[in-house]
Amino acid sequence: MKATAYGYSRRELNDSGLLELSEVSFCARPGELRTMAAFFVHCADMMDSNVEFCHEHLRDQPGIGDWDSAASDVIITQRR
Repeated sequence: MKATAYGYSRRELNDSGLLELSEVSFCARPGELRTMAAFFVHCADMMDSNVEFCHEHLRDQPGIGDWDSAASDVIITQRR
């Protein structure tokens, strides 16, 4: 996976530098976008189930293949 994400900051959320973004852009190949889409569906399915869902990292998913260190990770958390 070599996809990278870019975004425009709306505001800083904490002292660690976490940003709320007004826009996110992905620079990716079609297969990488399909992998991300399947990851989003996987996370939604987990949230819908009775499993306690904290967060998931795209880079930690089985079958993701070689992870390029320059690639952006996608982390999904559940809105409470």
